[in-house]
Amino acid sequence: KPMGLAWAFERAVRKNPYGTALYYQDQQFSYSQLNDWANQIAHYFLGQGLQKGDVVAIAIENRPELLATVLGLAKIGVVNALLNTSQTGKTLIHSINLVKPQAIVVGEECRAAVDEVRSELNIKTEEFYWFADQNVWKDAGTAPSGYQNLQRITATLPRFNPPTGGSIFFGDGLFYIYTSGTTGLPKAVVFTHGRWMRAFGTYGHIMNLNADDVLYSTLPLYHATGMVVCWACVIAGTGTFAIRRKFSASQFWSDARKYDATAMGYVGELCRYLADAPPSPQDRQHHIRKMIGNGMRPNIWGKFKQRFGVEEIFELYASSEGNVGFSNIFNFDNTVGFSPTPYAIVKYDKENNGPVRNAEGWCIKVKKGETGLLVGKITRRSPFDGYTDAEKNKAVIIKDLFKQGDAYFNTGDLV
Repeated sequence: KPMGLAWAFERAVRKNPYGTALYYQDQQFSYSQLNDWANQIAHYFLGQGLQKGDVVAIAIENRPELLATVLGLAKIGVVNALLNTSQTGKTLIHSINLVKPQAIVVGEECRAAVDEVRSELNIKTEEFYWFADQNVWKDAGTAPSGYQNLQRITATLPRFNPPTGGSIFFGDGLFYIYTSGTTGLPKAVVFTHGRWMRAFGTYGHIMNLNADDVLYSTLPLYHATGMVVCWACVIAGTGTFAIRRKFSASQFWSDARKYDATAMGYVGELCRYLADAPPSPQDRQHHIRKMIGNGMRPNIWGKFKQRFGVEEIFELYASSEGNVGFSNIFNFDNTVGFSPTPYAIVKYDKENNGPVRNAEGWCIKVKKGETGLLVGKITRRSPFDGYTDAEKNKAVIIKDLFKQGDAYFNTGDLV
């Protein structure tokens, strides 16, 4: 069946067309408005001949232009390569050329970094697109030399949903998300529409947001926690996604009040910065009661809930490339919860950097309470989508763990 980001968003538009889909600074967009904008971008790239499986690189910081572009490209089955906006030089060249994009969309805030390496990029000169770093609906700006102004050239295009959404399925690519590489250069992880749907179904159900809810997130949208987990929760409940360009500990709770946020996305470091800030009478002057993310430390967990009045923490464990994830859906303190997909925790040899095997050659599961290597079983229901590099895929798959022919993804994490 057709599925994925575009399918889910268009469903949300039908359910809540005039509800607010997005807050950013003083801008706001209804579900219909954001959908129309994305459709114009989709129709433009369809007209340029892009088709399902092609790739477009995106270098835009957290702002509406990023989400509209991602959604527009998702509607036509084009894979969004979500570039880390802090990358420069050799790392940026590697990240872009690795995925062989047909085009690149650049926000003005990232243009200097792209211009510096432009001569090294394998992208046609006419396929460099640009968004001004301002409210482009008030003023689209003037594109610098060598770039096409994407807002200006799409502004008069059709706003109806392109028919391509009906031919996007479970295994089709949605994102390339970059993770750190052991060589110092990033690896591109394949993130499919099917995997996005699992996040949509799981975390959307767990968070149980509705049209009156606002989830505030300052997490970078080139990572899965912000782009996938947080946004999918919002779309599932047809609520509002409130985003900020970058995290600010001093402005976090004032933003929460400004947008009347009822939920938030987090990573552990963000919570630590908020907890380290001096106590204030405003610590509880907000409506955030739920939060979803990863990395909340036990020494902060209880203090954070008590100080800021948060009632539910939905801690999760996952990795961009992994096939195993844990979700704390029952609001138990200090736990990542359970996994609905098959996994094992096996004895690990630190010196040889691999699992311990017994005399028969099989891996050994640790006992309850012991530490071991977490591995996720690769099955039809929990596939390993992997990286763009087949050799890197081989390196993280362990075969014949417990019986001949089985295969597990090596998370590299001791738990």
